[in-house]
Amino acid sequence: MAGNMFDLFKELFGRSRVSSPTDFATKGYVDALFAPFASGTTKYLSLAPADFRVLHDGDEYFLSTSIGQGYFDSDNANSFVAPVHLPHGAVFKKAIVYGADSANTWKLIYGSVDDIGMTEKVGAQVNSYSTTITWVIDNLTTQYGIRATCGANDKIYGGIVVYELP
Repeated sequence: MAGNMFDLFKELFGRSRVSSPTDFATKGYVDALFAPFASGTTKYLSLAPADFRVLHDGDEYFLSTSIGQGYFDSDNANSFVAPVHLPHGAVFKKAIVYGADSANTWKLIYGSVDDIGMTEKVGAQVNSYSTTITWVIDNLTTQYGIRATCGANDKIYGGIVVYELP
């Protein structure tokens, strides 16, 4: 086995086969240690029901939680927004919002960090993934979120954002 860290990496990554159980265990540890940060690694951001808020002041809603369930009930509100916080430079791929009514829609929205206006990027029906796109996240100038539209007494259960590290 190598005597210093440089030699260790050279030995582990510079040859095509493993020659001993010790080398195998060390290489497995190093691979596991760096795999989450590898280029192209797919990651998932979960959106809980509590992440969603009404879009307009005065709209009524409630968050229902108990063991094993949770949902955001619209009562008389018709739009909910959840922030999407991805690492700077990450690549957005697709997303889904789960809810009680698949006829409702959701959109990924974005806007300048110094303005309240938001633009729609991609979306789909509730309970359906968006089309896959490649969109680099720029946290220096842009803020991101998901807006779901609902009817009265609809429920939002949460969502998932799929992204990759560059």
